This record gives sequence, structure tokens and C-alpha cells, in this order.
Amino acid sequence: MISELKHISLVGTSNVLNSALGFLSGVLIARLLGAEAFGSLAIFTASLGICLSLSGQGIDWATVRFAAKHSEHDAKKSNIYFKVMLKIRIVLCSIVVLGGFFLTELIAVKIFNNPLYQSLFRISAIAAVGSSFCFFILSYYQTNQQFLKFSIINFAGNGNKIFMLVLIVALGSLTLNTALAVYAISGYIGLLLGIYWMPKGVFKVDGNEREAAGDLLSMGGIMFITTLLDALYRRADILMIGLFSNTGTIGIYSAALNAFLAMDLLIYSAFTVLMSRVSRIRSKDEYKRYISDTLKISFIIGIPCIVLIFIAEPLVVFFYSDSFSESGQILKILCIGFLFSLVFQPMSLIFFAKDRPVLFIYIDLLLLTAVVIGHSIIIPRLGIVGAAYVTMGSRIFQGVLISIFSYFLIFKGSPEILKQET
Repeated sequence: MISELKHISLVGTSNVLNSALGFLSGVLIARLLGAEAFGSLAIFTASLGICLSLSGQGIDWATVRFAAKHSEHDAKKSNIYFKVMLKIRIVLCSIVVLGGFFLTELIAVKIFNNPLYQSLFRISAIAAVGSSFCFFILSYYQTNQQFLKFSIINFAGNGNKIFMLVLIVALGSLTLNTALAVYAISGYIGLLLGIYWMPKGVFKVDGNEREAAGDLLSMGGIMFITTLLDALYRRADILMIGLFSNTGTIGIYSAALNAFLAMDLLIYSAFTVLMSRVSRIRSKDEYKRYISDTLKISFIIGIPCIVLIFIAEPLVVFFYSDSFSESGQILKILCIGFLFSLVFQPMSLIFFAKDRPVLFIYIDLLLLTAVVIGHSIIIPRLGIVGAAYVTMGSRIFQGVLISIFSYFLIFKGSPEILKQET
């Protein structure tokens, strides 16, 4: 547990700094350009997240899952998975770019009834390519537990983002378009750094690519679907508010969501470090120890988050200004949901160890259905505060589902719904 806590601290520190810079970038844009521009940026980032999932980001989990089994004793076999994943990534990113140019008008005009969204969707498709390949490179360093390089690369994108934004502000050239351009290139900065550090020959190995492709597509196909569902679920509040309201209202909600998603990176830090460990678990006692360790880690991380609940409102006003005061109440509600995610989401890695990633699809389908119905009913009545309550409730529901499935997998054997092979 001690070594893992150190790794989580390293990755977590990088993610905290990274998210802090991302948060400050949003604050800078919100204060200087206002809620409406910040709302447009939120639509862009929501679209970016969905494009990332379509580009194969979820398959990275399968790559780490299989490559980590061989990384310590057979680097050649481990690297075969990265070679195959690179080919898959190129195909998927090409599809995303084509879709970004040929489908965005249909989505913007016919679904959202807002032609201005078209350019946001197109830029997000281009930005997704750089970010997607950056995440792919990061999966290599994660597999080989090179968490210092992982952390620096992870930090590079937002580090460059805040530097460029400050420079643009100093030159008096900050507009929504220049801000979007800075956001779009941030993923490419991390990608270039990751490639620079990548050992030579990683993608030139020979081996059974068909077998590796079969492994990646069997589990990776499931993770592709569940990552897409998860991306839609996590951005449903922004997209549903976009259906019922304007970008100014989205901007007010996004001020709280910006801080909320920054906290979510703490969970991602735990996932990053624990993924290699959970791939090697074999006995029931190891599962018990894993759950015990994740609960202890969640408790340590959760303490400052509890404090944030009590200072959310004045904190938001301090950073964003009085015009965003409603965002403080929203952040307080979202923080409660985050605490449930912090406790239960690391347990869901057990689904990988038990070769049951299909459970993510069941959970995400239920969550996506619940939030779409909930937002459709609540937002027209309670506005963005109602959207926050729906999001909080979905995080609690997610924790209940993860704990139930994990309990049956470890202690009670698998009921029929859990017995599907992948």
C-alpha cells in the first residue's frame, strides 16, 4: 500500500497541479470574457470528451490490462499490444475527424437548434486527435510504472495552456476563438513530449499481432462502448442544459463543474496507479486487501474535499466574481456526489481483474438513462440547480451499483448477469 500511495501521490500531485492550471485557465476566460463565452467553452470541452471516447481512449485500459502482464518479464510481447493499439488508434481518429466535418452541422442545427455549435464541434474533433494520441502514449508509461514521466507529460498540456492564455491576455488578444485554439493544441504538446521520451523500437517489434488484436478488441471493444457511455453520462448535464437554455446559463453551471471535474482527476490518479496492481490479483484475500487499501486511500484524499463543501460558495465568488454566485450552491451539491465516487469508483477495477468489464456497460447504460430522464424532467422545473441534484444522485446510484456487483464477484460467486465472458 505504501508504494502505491507514493505513486498515487506523485500522479495525484501532477493531476492536482494539472487540474489547478486547467481550473485557472477556465477562471481566466470566465472573468475576462464572461459567462456566455465560458458556456461556449463548456460545450467545446463536452464535445471534446465525447470525441476522445470515440477515438478509442477506453481501449487504453485494455492495453494496460494485457501489456502489464508481460511488462516485467517479456517487454517484446508487452510492446506488441502498443503496436496493434497504434494502428487501431489511427483508424478511429480518422473516423472522428471525418465525422467532425460532415456530421457537425446536422447535430448543431437539427438537435441543438444552434448553428453556432457547429464550429465548436469541429474544433473539438481536431483537438481530440492530439489528446487521444497523448493518452495512448501515457498508457505506455502507466503500464511500465514510469509515473514520473507520466506525470510530467500529463502536466505539460495544461502548463502550456495557461502560459499561452496569459501571453495572449498580455497582448490584448484574448477572444473565444483564441482561447479555443489554445485548448485545441494542448493535447499535442503532451503528445510531442511523450514521443520524445519513448524508447526506440517500441512499435517495431515482431509478434503475434492477431492474438494481441483479439485480446484488445475482446475487452477493448467493451471498454470502447462503456467509455463512450461514460462520456455521454458525465457530460449529459452540460448537453441537456444546452437543449433547454443558453450558453450564459451553461457558463454559470460550468463554473462549478470546472472545479468538480478537477476533483474527479483524483479518482483518475487512483485508477492510473491501481490498474497495474489489480491486473495481478488472484486470490480472495488479495481482493479484500485491495478493497481495504482503496478505502483507506479514499479516506485520506476525501478529507480536504469535505472541507470544500463548507467553503464552496465564497470560494467560487472569490475566483469567478459575484456574477457567478449561483455556481457556489451548485458546487456544494456536486461535491457530495464526488465523495461517493471517491469511495466506490476504485472498487470497479475489480471488474477488470475478474474479466467482467461488460459490467461497466450495464452500469453506464443505467446511469445514462437515469440522468437523461432526470435532467429532462428536472431542468425545465428547477434549472441548473436541479441539474446538479440529478448529477449528485447519479453518483450515489453509481456507488450502489459498483458495490453490489463487486460484492457478488468476490464473496458470493457470480449470478447469471455476471457470468458473461469477454
